[in-house]
Amino acid sequence: MGESKNAGLFLVYDLILLISFIGLIIMAFNFVSYLLIGELALIFILLLLSFIAIVGVYAGAKWSHGLLFMVFAIILVDLLFMYYKLRAINAISFITFLVSIIGFIMAIASIKREEEFGEFEPVPEEAEEVEPSSTVYTPGKYVASKTASNYHAPKCDWAKKIKKSNQVWFDNEKEAKEKGYKPHSCLE
Repeated sequence: MGESKNAGLFLVYDLILLISFIGLIIMAFNFVSYLLIGELALIFILLLLSFIAIVGVYAGAKWSHGLLFMVFAIILVDLLFMYYKLRAINAISFITFLVSIIGFIMAIASIKREEEFGEFEPVPEEAEEVEPSSTVYTPGKYVASKTASNYHAPKCDWAKKIKKSNQVWFDNEKEAKEKGYKPHSCLE
């Protein structure tokens, strides 16, 4: 199913990029001399970057949507530059701008989706499940936060909220009290 999703996204991005580049090329030929050469050089570079990004989308690479985001951002900036220089809006420039915005939004949405869901690593089948009654909490029996004044049992809901970087572990209650921590109500 992942392959067909990548293939579908690949085709949509292809169509959006095709329309964007056709519009850019048509609009570039409204310039003369060095502006025309500069626009064509930029379009060539964007075509290369787009090709790399599209191959990445098809392969399911995480970086590909970031590269497409950059390509669409450059296209939109270039379209604004062309509008500034030509001072004309026609059907081609409007459609190119609209399609490029759609591609830009799609790239952002894909990046956000990857950040939200990420890659899930499969659980190895040979891993044995540990019974909850035999759970061993390491590196100690009690945990506290560097930024708080209470210590907790590791199974306490409050203990589970402590960031790993802020955790302070103790082997016994005496050690926790010596460090200035008080027992939380989950221990009473």
